[in-house]
Amino acid sequence: MSNIVQVGNVVARVYHNFFNSKMLHQITAGGRASAKSSKNALKVVLSMLENPNEEWIVVRQDYAHHADSTFLELQIACERLGLKENKDFFSRGTKLKITLSNGSTIRFGGMNDFRKLKGFKPTSSEKYIGGIWFFEIDEFRGSYGMTQTVATFIRGKKPHFVCLYEYNPPEVGSWVYPWVKEMRKREDTLYMFANYNDLTKWEQENWLGQLMLDEINETKKINFGLYENIYLGVPRVLEGACFPIAMKEFNLNSLTYKFNYISVGIDYGDNDATVAVAVGELDGVFYILDIYYDKTPDKLITVKEEEIRDFINSIKDTYDTELDV
Repeated sequence: MSNIVQVGNVVARVYHNFFNSKMLHQITAGGRASAKSSKNALKVVLSMLENPNEEWIVVRQDYAHHADSTFLELQIACERLGLKENKDFFSRGTKLKITLSNGSTIRFGGMNDFRKLKGFKPTSSEKYIGGIWFFEIDEFRGSYGMTQTVATFIRGKKPHFVCLYEYNPPEVGSWVYPWVKEMRKREDTLYMFANYNDLTKWEQENWLGQLMLDEINETKKINFGLYENIYLGVPRVLEGACFPIAMKEFNLNSLTYKFNYISVGIDYGDNDATVAVAVGELDGVFYILDIYYDKTPDKLITVKEEEIRDFINSIKDTYDTELDV
């Protein structure tokens, strides 16, 4: 393979102290333009170069969205590490796959049908699945599918296994926050948070570019709350929503809880958001278990039937229960 460039020249400095970590669970949160996706893509490729029999799986909510995101990000990571396409690595776009010249492969899957991921096997008897990159977990319906996926691929004799998780902070009330809180109690979890201000001036100017920096500054002047959420990674409070205020903190080791009942309420309008809230009742206390929210500006909105159905099914799978809808 081509000579590998110095990692310190292609990974944002804010991540240097953590980049080589072999911790089992590695969570990276932050605003947009924080270089977390490029860091994770570089980590995947470099780990495979250092461990020739290692293979990876990349998961986001919808498989179709990989083509314009993670697939391209990993191709760029290969090139930034000095690899030449069609010589050191090979990309296939019909059924997404990236293969290094030694045969080790990166494959892509969707969390919306996570049970199909069980069919992913190493490409040969010498190789092993060494890691999973969970991309934009804030789009997932909950942690259940991730836990099942980790359980599927962590088994077997292998030198190490790494789970990379990344997300842009979602709305207040998202399942992500209590899940992260629980994960950070574990001794095998590494948590990182960054935003564009944590990049060096050189990284901002050369990687983000002046056009993006100008856009960030204009957003900051016009709508500071939006700037805080998108670029600083401050959790968003949904416009007009009151239900986050009433939310009780909930331990997402949810299968240890036996709710008296779980209800899903759905609200929508022609010019307003589609919202679904799953609520569990236990000993007179109501817990918000998960929230689905969709608002498309400048369009007439009707209830998102397929998305709501997926939301309800994820609640059923997570809590193993019938629902009152």
